[in-house]
Amino acid sequence: MKQFFETMMQSLDVESFAPEEFIAQNDTVVVVGSQRMKVKRTAKGYEVAWVHVFNVSGGKVFRFREFSDTAAVMAAHSPGAGAK
Repeated sequence: MKQFFETMMQSLDVESFAPEEFIAQNDTVVVVGSQRMKVKRTAKGYEVAWVHVFNVSGGKVFRFREFSDTAAVMAAHSPGAGAK
């Protein structure tokens, strides 16, 4: 997880990151939220809602899944028109 977030922060500026709801059952934690980011390489921004699903065992995350608008993220990473 640490390496994932370090790599992500090398390419993005975080304008907002807002976890809004936490749902926990057994070894699963679901977090619903939104974020606004700017891609450093293209200077384009995007805003998306997301759902993060963490599976935890022994106090450590052993599985992470993210669901969001990948088309918006890809458009911001692509050169050319379409910056927000």
